Amino acid sequence: MKKIILSICISASVLIAKAQAPDMGFETWANVPLSSTIKDPVGWASFNVLAISGMPQSVFRDTIAPSPYAGTASVKVVTGKLPASVLIENPFNTTENLDTVGLLVIGKTQFSTTAPVLFGYPYTTRSATLSFASMYQPAGADSGFVVAYLTRWNVNHRDTIARGTYAVGANQTSYSTNSISMVYNPAFNGVNPDTQRVYISSSVYLHPGAKMGSAMFVDALQWSGLVISTNDMEGISNNVTIFPNPASTNINFKSERDAEKIEIIDITGRKVGVYELNENKVNIHTHNYSSGIYIYNLYNKDKVLIGRGKFEIAK
Repeated sequence: MKKIILSICISASVLIAKAQAPDMGFETWANVPLSSTIKDPVGWASFNVLAISGMPQSVFRDTIAPSPYAGTASVKVVTGKLPASVLIENPFNTTENLDTVGLLVIGKTQFSTTAPVLFGYPYTTRSATLSFASMYQPAGADSGFVVAYLTRWNVNHRDTIARGTYAVGANQTSYSTNSISMVYNPAFNGVNPDTQRVYISSSVYLHPGAKMGSAMFVDALQWSGLVISTNDMEGISNNVTIFPNPASTNINFKSERDAEKIEIIDITGRKVGVYELNENKVNIHTHNYSSGIYIYNLYNKDKVLIGRGKFEIAK
């Protein structure tokens, strides 16, 4: 039997919400299709569109203390029961459907019998980190998460250039700051993404586990840093002295420009360390580093990339 996503009768024309850049601070909201009261943050999509078929609102503009973390509002995602007429395929097990869900994604909403939510928005930077503030209030032994993907279309399928995940199961009554380190697929070394996909969920995807009433609060999402190919070191004047190189137990970095932090990334794109500079220099112990080539990104106090290059650990 063909699975349908939304069982409602609409006109022959498909109504699609205009794609907009995602508001990563959740300050700007707009009505979902066919509703004058229920809203989603601009550039994001949720199952609030299913309110017309009987699903309670699951994404809210939150201004009640301790929200917002920054600005005038945070987003609150709450797990709810899907109407019996709506079949949402479990992305981790395509032989079953979800019956409880609380999900907000970068994308847009449309009325369709195949996909009420279209994922993604253009993004072309090989970012190293997605930072955000969050708190979580589970119902029972539930857990929430934020998952980020950087992808690129390839003829007839979409390649995942990088992926990162944050998960939480403990009850939190105040905001904490978190970051997701993006793990890059070495098969796409030097390939830029064309789309960002960020998912905020108030419950686990895998069933059993999702509990109605679990709530995930998120604010101030921000991409930062840069992961580069070892073959793509051109374009930024380093003005950085590295010694010894190759290194064994210690390595020193000295910048000719005012610098605050240096991040170290291995050949797979995994961030392995972030270090503060003192008077534009730092000594890093490398005992726990495996032999191989590493990339460094140097940032000033405004988090602007001012230097990058590579070095070697040889043991």
